[in-house]
Amino acid sequence: MADIDGTGSNDTIPGTNEDDTIEALAGADRVSGEGGSDSILGGDGDDTIFGDAGDGTSLGNDATPLELSISNLVSDTSHGNNNADVGDTAVYSDVAQLEDGTSISARIVLTGTSDDHLDVDLSGGDGFEILLNGSSDESMGGKTASFRMEFFDPATGDPVALNSTATINDLDRNSPGDRESVTIDADSFISFSTTSETSLETTTGSGTVTASGTEQNDPSDPDAWFSAEFENREFIEFTLETRSTNSGFSFSGDLIEDPVVTPFEDGDDTILGGAGNDEAFGQGGDDSLDGGLGDDTLSGGEGSDTLAGGGAGDQATTLDFEGLATGDIVSGQFQGHGVTIASEDSDHPPMIFDTENPTGGDGDLGSATLGKVLILSQDGDTSDPDDNGSGGTFQFTFDDPVTMNSMTFKDIEEGAKIDLLDDEGALIQSIPVSATGDGGERLETIDNDNVARMDVTLHGSGAIDNVSFTRFEPGDDLLKGGAGGDTLFAGAGDDTLEGDTGSDTFSVTEAGDHRIVGGEDSDDSDIDVLDLSGLSTSVTHTGPESGTVDFLDGSGGVTHTAHFSEIERVICFTPGTGIATPRGIKMITDLRPGDRVITRDNGLREICWTGRRRLDAARLMVAPHLCPVLIRRDALGTGMPDRDMLVSPNHRMLIANELAEMLFGEREVLVAAKHLTGLPGIEQAGAAKGVSYIHVMCEHHEVLLADSAWSESFQPGDDALRGIEAEQRDEILTLFPDLASARGLGAYRAARPSLKAHEAKALVARGRPQ
Repeated sequence: MADIDGTGSNDTIPGTNEDDTIEALAGADRVSGEGGSDSILGGDGDDTIFGDAGDGTSLGNDATPLELSISNLVSDTSHGNNNADVGDTAVYSDVAQLEDGTSISARIVLTGTSDDHLDVDLSGGDGFEILLNGSSDESMGGKTASFRMEFFDPATGDPVALNSTATINDLDRNSPGDRESVTIDADSFISFSTTSETSLETTTGSGTVTASGTEQNDPSDPDAWFSAEFENREFIEFTLETRSTNSGFSFSGDLIEDPVVTPFEDGDDTILGGAGNDEAFGQGGDDSLDGGLGDDTLSGGEGSDTLAGGGAGDQATTLDFEGLATGDIVSGQFQGHGVTIASEDSDHPPMIFDTENPTGGDGDLGSATLGKVLILSQDGDTSDPDDNGSGGTFQFTFDDPVTMNSMTFKDIEEGAKIDLLDDEGALIQSIPVSATGDGGERLETIDNDNVARMDVTLHGSGAIDNVSFTRFEPGDDLLKGGAGGDTLFAGAGDDTLEGDTGSDTFSVTEAGDHRIVGGEDSDDSDIDVLDLSGLSTSVTHTGPESGTVDFLDGSGGVTHTAHFSEIERVICFTPGTGIATPRGIKMITDLRPGDRVITRDNGLREICWTGRRRLDAARLMVAPHLCPVLIRRDALGTGMPDRDMLVSPNHRMLIANELAEMLFGEREVLVAAKHLTGLPGIEQAGAAKGVSYIHVMCEHHEVLLADSAWSESFQPGDDALRGIEAEQRDEILTLFPDLASARGLGAYRAARPSLKAHEAKALVARGRPQ
């Protein structure tokens, strides 16, 4: 394994044929991983990255096939015939010629032997330049010697990287098990070749191939020729095996006509483009490509690749209010920065105050350094700004979630509080801010991400300034899957995804004006899937495999439109589950304690508690068993559910039929969604943006109607209580103090018997439950 770093300038970096780790650092770099399974990080700058070999990355010079000739021997450091020791060398001139006519020399190095007594000659004679077992010692049959051939410019002595072919003629056999052979591996070569009617026996190992003679041959017989192709190599390595009599080897300079070429398997590379407008090519192998920041172009090449474009970059923004006039009421002036500012109480709107010229008799807000700040107006008088002595709440609403960095407070004598909320309205963090003292200032560091709204509550008079946050700017990426079953992610920005051949999956994680082309196999056997899971969408089919996707905002308005073609299957469901109530269907996210729901057993029952458990994408990546289960429309019976729905893997659904009664003595049973995944239309789904699981608890365990399918309410067993946050657990125990004991938990009885995993398996094996 090689660790290779760039310089921070515009580098050209070739890897090795090992498993490299390459960090190109800053600059517009060109990087090739070459052989092996490499990890490549482009860093900042507009980089071009190849997982294997690539143009412009100091590739080897095209050269004629290698030829060893005893007449071109320059030197031999061994002491007499058949007497080379490990480390001895022989130099040959005119081993290859470049396209410009430059002659290349080679240094052959004996790097090891399997037996110290094996005779090795590095300059044996014409046609047997490398000679093993020259004394025909029968006991040496099957012994090996390993070599390195180093290429250099004889005029300068500098190494030269070649693209060439090494052909060994005349691999012989005396008898079964007594034969000559050559072994090569992927560290030095990219492929090997024989004729279609070869007499050689080739055996492959882990990244190696051995070619062995099966008969007595003549050097002119192509069926006994073995060729090995290499690229960008300053040296090659190989191992030769002797028979019980002398064995001569050489490189003839020949090429096999109409060869049967077998490539070595390419490495599974990981490429991270980093910042900048990058081009990345996975080429062979099952590669993972992430463009990182910028407008990137990614090509997976052959293999089952995973491609994600990333975004254009992070944009740090600080609102200092200097561009506004004293007395201006603030609302939409910063929409260009993706944020709208309001007050919780419209009678006290956000207003600009000039600390260098205090008004309203508010000298405590005077400052020689802050300039314009934001206050909650006492009375809305724009001609005489004055902050509200009773305080109030600023509301910052962001178009897309941001990372909140920091903000400055001025003259908050009663202190303050910062509430950070995610895009579903759930509280991320509440930060108390201590008082500054009369006329004091405080810089409050926040450093929290995924913030969709920030409420800043002043408990008394005061002002805020220098509100700093970081927005993620989308990138417009081009992703090409290439051959194989690839996974391509369309994120923020307007991305173009092209699958090519194979059954590909296109996962859309963010709304955008995307263009998605599945690609078609010649026999039309591919099944390309468009996964829109977790997004609010409206899909319109314009043909059997084509259509449009409208991405919807909270009010149902269209924000972006994607176009797709050559897509055989679309996975689509809207977020949220509809729960039956006496006032109709309500989204589960809108239910609150005190609301009544329809139950299967007890009519209308009040909700006692609701909770939420948020799992982000990083958590689900390391714990994929926590990903939601997708239950497609009609999977549990006609109209059950009436739409594609997502549930927690441990959430139990009601199964009611004669089969359950026959197997378990109960017509109605509860089955965890994860145990139903063997049924058609039920599968564990991904969650590229994370997932929130909503809990609804009644006084007793109930069976509720969710998306027209019956499923359970929250049952607080030991495992369930451990799976929620401590604050939520305390809430439940306050409502139901008996649940703090094992006896109390046991008294909160299940609404139906719950099947164990092996019982559910027996039920699922018999097909759709209803």
